[in-house]
Amino acid sequence: MHKQLKVDGMSCQHCKMSIETALNSITGVQRAIAFHEEGRVEIDFNESQIDLATLINTIDDLGFEVITDQE
Repeated sequence: MHKQLKVDGMSCQHCKMSIETALNSITGVQRAIAFHEEGRVEIDFNESQIDLATLINTIDDLGFEVITDQE
């Protein structure tokens, strides 16, 4: 599944790398790319291995806020 999330609080390359490293280390995530300039993260993941709520919680745990107006 492909999901795009709006993320508040990403202001630099370090923020981008923190999110990408955390998400890409999760089993079931095929690819996660953060765009700090645009405030969004694109994630490709296997729904049978990981759910969206866990991915959102991972981002939140890093100190960023996922804007959940899409689901």
